[in-house]
Amino acid sequence: MLMLQILFWASVAAVVYHHAVYPIALRLLARLRPGLPVPPVPDAGALPVVTLVIPAYQEAAFIALKLRDCARLAYPRDRLHVIVACDGCTDGTADLARAALALAECAGLSAEVRAFPVNRGKVAVLNEVIASIPGGIVALSDASATLSADALMRAAAHFSRPEVGVVAGTYALKEAGSAGEAGYWAYQTAIKADEAALSAPFGVHGAFYLFRRALWAPLPGDTINDDVVLPMAIVAGGARAIYDVKIIATEEERSRRGQEFRRRVRISSGNVQQAVRLWRLADPRRPGLAFVFLSGKALRALVPVLLVV
Repeated sequence: MLMLQILFWASVAAVVYHHAVYPIALRLLARLRPGLPVPPVPDAGALPVVTLVIPAYQEAAFIALKLRDCARLAYPRDRLHVIVACDGCTDGTADLARAALALAECAGLSAEVRAFPVNRGKVAVLNEVIASIPGGIVALSDASATLSADALMRAAAHFSRPEVGVVAGTYALKEAGSAGEAGYWAYQTAIKADEAALSAPFGVHGAFYLFRRALWAPLPGDTINDDVVLPMAIVAGGARAIYDVKIIATEEERSRRGQEFRRRVRISSGNVQQAVRLWRLADPRRPGLAFVFLSGKALRALVPVLLVV
């Protein structure tokens, strides 16, 4: 009986710590650490080559808007290449993408459409496409997300620091499906900003982020939360991640309740997997990162079990 009581109260303490104490402690620590200033944007000749990959599955409703948005990004055309990676789409996404690229609005945009005949899943497509990119900076962006015009320029400024391996921006909803969803993303944005102050932003918003191609390694085929595992594997290798709240990806699609529920289930399923695969982040030589990983992510994977207890 005593052991059960100890287990119960330990579980309660862990849940309270994760949901209440950790965010407060994170905010206090973040206030003690002034953020790094954004470096100046490199001269045009020194800007890195960026390959922007758009993984697409049944994105007929958004792909033309996405490509027009890419064409308006403030970045030299000779330093930007866009790849639309259609993962076995059956709704005409590839044809609509090609038609959009023929529009005057997209004139001069270096882009290609890779239409894979069979739906294999996002991870398989990313592994194949990224492996074909020779170098420079790789950007991943959802088809339904539009970007702030200076997103690539701000990212290029951050990448002028050689220790930076990942750059991510904030996520905004054009139209929230519910007040709860809007509140959730506002909370996540605040947490990531505080984590970034400790040089430890954990995971990124999958709508848009960038990384050095030289630091990338293929993802295991069963990866669930690729937008956590991919960038944090780079960080685990010693690189730094930057979270810039002025780089904004706006979600154009209004989420429905069923979509939001499935997304939450998927994220929860991936929490345990990523905690196991990214254990190197609990490195005492990087105390800020270890604190965020253990308090915010590893413990999150245990919360469902602790609630049962």
